[in-house]
Amino acid sequence: MKFNSNYIAGLGLAFALALTSCDKDFEEINMNPNSPETVSSSLLLPTIIRNSTNEISGKAWGYGNVVMQYTAKIQFTNEDRYNWGPEGNPYSTFYNSLRDINNMISISTEANQNNYVAVAKIMRAHMFSFMTDAYGDLPYSEATKAKESINYPVFDSQEQIYSNILSELEEANELLGSTNEVIEGDILFEGDVMSWKKFANSLRLRILMRLSDRIDPSEAMQTILSDPTKYPVFTSFEDQAALQYLQDVPNQHGLYTTRSGSFDEYRLSENMESVLKELNDPRLYAYAQPTNDSVCRNYRRGGRLSRSA
Repeated sequence: MKFNSNYIAGLGLAFALALTSCDKDFEEINMNPNSPETVSSSLLLPTIIRNSTNEISGKAWGYGNVVMQYTAKIQFTNEDRYNWGPEGNPYSTFYNSLRDINNMISISTEANQNNYVAVAKIMRAHMFSFMTDAYGDLPYSEATKAKESINYPVFDSQEQIYSNILSELEEANELLGSTNEVIEGDILFEGDVMSWKKFANSLRLRILMRLSDRIDPSEAMQTILSDPTKYPVFTSFEDQAALQYLQDVPNQHGLYTTRSGSFDEYRLSENMESVLKELNDPRLYAYAQPTNDSVCRNYRRGGRLSRSA
């Protein structure tokens, strides 16, 4: 059997190169440049904003409308019967995003990027305020610390969570603008520092209002409202924190492609219909479309008359 001398020489050269490469750091050689272990805050931020916004808007549509008796379900009526499963809470999405927020704060603190740190703190406060509004006590102080071997975090009281959120939002207001980096990856305010300040302070006002049945928030609210230079807030509809959805991914609305937006799964609740008709409210005709039954029952331009479960 004959061997190709060029092939054998090639093998020898490869073996020699392999021996030479042993002198190099194995971790450096084995690092995949297409799968980085750390990324910049500008790459983490869009997903944090998008996922949390989608979760809130999805729960508002899927549960909020039914709980408030604006709508009722035609099928899959668990929500009408308050029979909610694990998918009915925002824990998964929010706590996954909170891990990204922790990474964002760590990366940005090391890089002295205070604007990113502040934005991350605002988003964290926003998520925790949403969850504690719905569920009260939550894993907060020990949450998302599995890397520190805390796998069973304690539940902090709602009072303590609100207090910490207010402090974090005040800190975020102070941090914003203290460094000069541009907030890239900001799909909410397009990097506008003033808008983030307004968001932080407006959240503070909302949380203080939440607490008004337990404590008198007037002094804290007056501190914010009496100094608009230091504590700017939302003052018009244009100031709102609203994610602009697009027709295409990645910022496509979550209900856009789901069974025509899942609108065929819902109907106007009897309670909502009665209130709107008693008030002779013209929004009824924009809010719901008439069915054959409503036309037959002589309701001019009336809404769907299916009863809630």
